[in-house]
Amino acid sequence: MKSDRFTTIKNQTIGLSEALTKGLTRFSGPSRVGVLIATDVAGPLFVYDPDGLFEEHWSELENDFVNQQRVSVRCKNVHKYASDQLSSTEAPKISGLLGVEAVSKAVPYQCWYTEDHPHNCNAEPTIQWLEHAARLLHYDVLSESIPIASYDTLKGFALNAIYSCLSSKLNVAHGTNHMIFTTQESVIDLLEAILALSLTREEGKRAKGRLAFINASNVIHPSPPADSVQYLAKFPKHDAPESGRPKHLRKLLTAIEATEGAYLVADYKKVLGIGTGLIPPRAILATFEEGRGDLVFDGQTICTFSDGRFSSKRRAPDIRPLEAMLFAQNMQNTQAVKSVIAALIESAVRHRHGCTIVLDLKDSENPPSGQMIGDPLDLNVPQNLSLAKSMAMIDGALHLDFKVRLCRFGCLLDGLSVPALEDRERGARFNSAVRYTRAHGDKLVVIVSEDGPVSAFFEGRNLLATPKRLPKEANRLRGLTPITDWLKVKASSSKP
Repeated sequence: MKSDRFTTIKNQTIGLSEALTKGLTRFSGPSRVGVLIATDVAGPLFVYDPDGLFEEHWSELENDFVNQQRVSVRCKNVHKYASDQLSSTEAPKISGLLGVEAVSKAVPYQCWYTEDHPHNCNAEPTIQWLEHAARLLHYDVLSESIPIASYDTLKGFALNAIYSCLSSKLNVAHGTNHMIFTTQESVIDLLEAILALSLTREEGKRAKGRLAFINASNVIHPSPPADSVQYLAKFPKHDAPESGRPKHLRKLLTAIEATEGAYLVADYKKVLGIGTGLIPPRAILATFEEGRGDLVFDGQTICTFSDGRFSSKRRAPDIRPLEAMLFAQNMQNTQAVKSVIAALIESAVRHRHGCTIVLDLKDSENPPSGQMIGDPLDLNVPQNLSLAKSMAMIDGALHLDFKVRLCRFGCLLDGLSVPALEDRERGARFNSAVRYTRAHGDKLVVIVSEDGPVSAFFEGRNLLATPKRLPKEANRLRGLTPITDWLKVKASSSKP
């Protein structure tokens, strides 16, 4: 019987881990999941690490979980738990990872980890996702249910993870005895309306503007009260548009697009009117920028959305590795260079067009071929920068010298093929940048793809590339492995 229970926990851990990996990859980009689990209070702690998430953290795991006897400490009172009781909390901190641990009678100890991606705008939805994985394993083992439905639930948990995050923040704002929402469905409906609105066009254009949801009608404790909004116009209750109709919301956003500071005010049923000035505290704000946008609560971005899907990724790309490279080149105007490139990237991403930027890292007599500008334009001047943003829409690259002046536009990039660095899955811009920077070591090339991803090339290599998953090495232990055996393998493989 004990062996059957172990097999059940093992199989469901593996299944849930695969579902969680797929869900988080869709939400946050390529993601890995690792699990630490004890099937018995007195038994060993097992490691499940199918994609090598823990490869570089084995010494931290040894210290936190073996040396400090983590399972014994956390499970010392589990015998007092009710059979269906689950206690979850933040897992021991491991650099670069997010984690949740849980204890219960059904599964004495479980700990779920995934990457803390640098591009994440908020870790809380991912934490909620990990916590739900632990909850599903607990209840699947407790009920001895067929876990297929749990896998599907976990894979598509994005809306619920965001709801849990918002609910947690709102309840904290009001105290633990104040339930903010009457139903979870009302908030899920709100989130689905935001996604639908991001896909809805009016005269061929995507939504642009702000929509603030306040708790005015479908709640037990309104927050903020409707009268805290400064209204430009209010709609009577009997004639207020429904907030779940994206086509009507899209038209209303068009109506206020040219009014500075204006935003739509809605609750979870109706559009209440048009507000202006500051967004009320504890409102849920959706900002739309041509089909993309941010979901914000109390000034803090919870997640982003684009083309009908939520994501944990910031809309503004993380260019810190690019900044570090510029500092390493000892450029005297690194801050000005970074600001100009960031502005050009932001404009291209916002307007959904690709662009290429070539930057001289030092005084160079080997420019790319393109339309020359007689007197180079200083891009620290706002008017010149605005013109450069428009020129970036033309086929070919912008050429900036090391003084951040626009010298050419419509430039062609050439270079010999570099098979080891090129990627046939990527477009012509990507591979041209690889070849050009490989041949010109004094140049930096920044690429913005039409669908948003940003790359920066120096000496043929992409400085902003997402680290690839570790290959599934032949010596990687499969399945649930006792942590002592797993650590022996890691310790021996790390020796010179």
